[in-house]
Amino acid sequence: MIDPSRAYVPAVLIEQRFGFESPAFETYMGVGRTHGIEPAQLANEAEAMTEHEHPLVRYAAGWAYAERGIYKGRPAAQHKSEPPEVRLDALDKAEALWADTQTPLADLQRQIPDEKLAADAWGFYLRLRQAQVYLPNMRLIARLRGHEAVPTESIQATQQQTRQNTVRFGATILSRQPQNTEEAFVLNGMRNEITAGLLLQQDRSSTHTMFAASVRQDHRSHERYRADLVAASITPQHTSTLVGISSRGNRADIPRRLNVDIAKDLVLEPGGSIRHTLGVAIAVEHGHTIKTENRTRLHAVAAALGIRLIKAQNTTQKVRS
Repeated sequence: MIDPSRAYVPAVLIEQRFGFESPAFETYMGVGRTHGIEPAQLANEAEAMTEHEHPLVRYAAGWAYAERGIYKGRPAAQHKSEPPEVRLDALDKAEALWADTQTPLADLQRQIPDEKLAADAWGFYLRLRQAQVYLPNMRLIARLRGHEAVPTESIQATQQQTRQNTVRFGATILSRQPQNTEEAFVLNGMRNEITAGLLLQQDRSSTHTMFAASVRQDHRSHERYRADLVAASITPQHTSTLVGISSRGNRADIPRRLNVDIAKDLVLEPGGSIRHTLGVAIAVEHGHTIKTENRTRLHAVAAALGIRLIKAQNTTQKVRS
């Protein structure tokens, strides 16, 4: 029986809502920063969670492996950085777990009669799909943080693959029709993240690489440390900058993070829709003919986001150096 007094803890709250218990899940989700837990312990928690039958725990296990792969660590401990082959093996395990968990996690939504809880389960499924989208970029940053000298051509090819993955997933999200208001809320959130991620991948291969925030990062207790996406610097020190996406103004003052305001930063014109932005971005990637003004506005929005991200990255690097 879970102690009710601990219901405010994100991991415990998830356990209570979905009806499971997992000490390894609580340990992993409760870690403050990625470098607050050693890579080997991430692997241990992942292995423990893999043995659990609940798809949410197994989804988290995949992220524990993935975080071992992209582990940054403290600057003073860089000499202990794990080599690329160890990191890539962890990401292979993450990929296999997510592939194995995809159907059970999709089924979970259909097994829950409560619309709100079912929609939340679907949200986890969509984020699993999003994690799969960004796996090529996670492998890239694993190689870089493992001190591998990655050729520019390989960096560009990997980022192009991720961008194509994002476009395909974005088209799927754009075509999805929600069944109720709860699903619509979840779908809108994922549409915002896909749109921001796609814009932040525009013509920035020499400065940063994008990937999804982990399930742990997405459910941090303190909002200032939560993220929807992560941008890792291509150049040394390969630091991570959090990206938060929201329509709420209270996120605008959170420092050392790219704070994306949906209505201000992701629309092509005042009062425009995210659906329109995403549709134009997908059309551009597919080489379709679109209105010149839409193409111009899309590049302007993407460029503005990119400039703000570079500023946030520079601030992050100064603080951590």
